[in-house]
Amino acid sequence: MLPLLAAEVLVGLPVSDWFAKGSGVRRAPYGPLLSAAAYLHVGREASPHNFQLTLALVQCHAALGSVHEATRLYHALGVKHIQQDSLSHLILPPLLRCGALEQAATVLNPAQRFAKDGLRDMPDSLQLAFSSDNYVEALEFVQFQGHLEASWWRRLVVVAAIVHQLPLRLRTAPSQPQPPADALQTALD
Repeated sequence: MLPLLAAEVLVGLPVSDWFAKGSGVRRAPYGPLLSAAAYLHVGREASPHNFQLTLALVQCHAALGSVHEATRLYHALGVKHIQQDSLSHLILPPLLRCGALEQAATVLNPAQRFAKDGLRDMPDSLQLAFSSDNYVEALEFVQFQGHLEASWWRRLVVVAAIVHQLPLRLRTAPSQPQPPADALQTALD
């Protein structure tokens, strides 16, 4: 963990603030970020399975604008299905801000699948919980469904997916424009 601490001291900010903070972009200076990247790479070579070092490297490369390397490292983490909602926010905003739509699609698709699968499987999960007389679990499923439906991150992923598909849709647009509700439903499917 010393490389991570050294990187944060060099940059003068916690890793989470290297690319963005709050509603605006707040980039750390490039010189300290390059030094931090060197320390983090050395640390990762010594401990290749350290999740925190790899996450810090993802954010460092995103802050430097090195979207290909950030995406490669993100996928090297082997993010599990259930982790999509909590980890995709680290890489998706920098990719979209840099215009790296191809790399963003590799993060968007699993994040969208997570939300769709979670909502699609909910009725079966509730029925199983009730039939097993496990009412606490049924309540947890209902709460999870509420969190998924109200998630601002889910909404952002949907909007980002629509924006990502926009150039393709404009190239193959029919002569008659679709009504907005139909276009949104097509994008969500």
